[in-house]
Amino acid sequence: QKATNVLLEAFAKIADQIPGWELHLAGGIEDSFQKWLSEFWERFPELKNRIRFLGRISERDALYETYRRAKIFALSSTYEGGANVIAEALFAGNAMAVTKIDEYSDAIGNGRCGLASEIGDVDGFADSLLQLCRSERLDEICREAYAYAQEVYDMERIAARLYALIFGGEE
Repeated sequence: QKATNVLLEAFAKIADQIPGWELHLAGGIEDSFQKWLSEFWERFPELKNRIRFLGRISERDALYETYRRAKIFALSSTYEGGANVIAEALFAGNAMAVTKIDEYSDAIGNGRCGLASEIGDVDGFADSLLQLCRSERLDEICREAYAYAQEVYDMERIAARLYALIFGGEE
């Protein structure tokens, strides 16, 4: 589901073009992925010092700090079911590189906060990452991501909208 192989292959394709960038992956590594990962390291041993597996981060503040230190959030999934990670990344001011999962348009603010590529398209995902990494507007896109999160995912605004829908009146 997470298609981490797509993300890793995409990063490997562009790594030489973005020498100052690292890839940090949060979350556990399933046993079934270990064989693929070993083969990846055999093909790209030079990336071992630029790709970091952070493991599962269950402490909320530590997770938010991880998002906050990032500039780009990459979601290479084949599908997501109500992905909290999207809102979390946007609230941290991350530009978004996502695949065209059901909620991709919301995840990128209709292009305001990032880029999307087809599901499973390594070249397309690599291109999205490269464009964002090289963008002269990256800081502006990050600010837009935070502003968009405030507009769309802020719980007080959502509650006010629900109140207005249920009881009438203005938000």
